[in-house]
Amino acid sequence: MSMNSGDIHQLQRALAQSVRDHWVLFLIEGIVQGFAGGIVAAGIMYYAITYGAPYVSAELVAFTVVDNMFYALVVVVGVSLGLLGSAISVGRFIGEDAGSGAAR
Repeated sequence: MSMNSGDIHQLQRALAQSVRDHWVLFLIEGIVQGFAGGIVAAGIMYYAITYGAPYVSAELVAFTVVDNMFYALVVVVGVSLGLLGSAISVGRFIGEDAGSGAAR
């Protein structure tokens, strides 16, 4: 079963309208993905610094003291990047002409 050109354009317009109506959900998705990525990054850094530094050098342990606010900053940066990426994607998608797919 194939769709003709009119059906495809109608589907594209419906999808674009759905994104316009629910753009906040896409931004929240970006925030959640950024938060998850920030947590993973902060966790990897914490365990690498805490448990990996002694294997590299005993003297290195004294220099690798990291404040907990740094890990919180990594999570905040992750959330910001996730929100920014979603905002750019939603903005580009909404800015496209749903009928032709060409940017305005």
